[in-house]
Amino acid sequence: MNKSTGYKNILKNFQYMKLMMASLINRFGDSVDAIASAWIIYEITSNAMWSAVLYGVNKLPSVLIMPLAGAWVEGKRKKTVMVVTDIIRAICVAFIATGYLLNFLEAWMLVITTFVISTAEAFRLPAGSAVTPIMSLVVSALAAFLPIGAIFVLAGIFDLVVCLYIIVSRTLTKTLKSEESLNAA
Repeated sequence: MNKSTGYKNILKNFQYMKLMMASLINRFGDSVDAIASAWIIYEITSNAMWSAVLYGVNKLPSVLIMPLAGAWVEGKRKKTVMVVTDIIRAICVAFIATGYLLNFLEAWMLVITTFVISTAEAFRLPAGSAVTPIMSLVVSALAAFLPIGAIFVLAGIFDLVVCLYIIVSRTLTKTLKSEESLNAA
């Protein structure tokens, strides 16, 4: 790696930093979708079948929509597609978190938001794949992709901590309420 493509110079590249931040947000949404959704729907319904349904709904857009989305994205501005799909996904994740924490989330709501998240992802992945090689022309491929990989790992750890916090706090709250009702009886 020569001096002009060092990490210091890469981190000063505004376009590259925007791509890294978008990747971080994208990774966080993926983790919440994959880790928490199945657990949340099981807690809401107490039925493992709903977890399987949710998994199928999550994968369906990847199989059916992504091949068509890739062709559609080809004629569009990749950056705009990435930003719009990331915003859609962030809104859906915020809705799920808010609904769960305020106890108004129902199974059908989670299934619909999961489908919307996965459909947005079916458009974002081809757009992101098209942007990454363009960024590689600006900076060295090795120097460019190592920080993104590190961010994915750190985001995965952060996601796990957030999910564990939600699970533990929710479980403790239910346990304390159960003990209070037993002591009251």
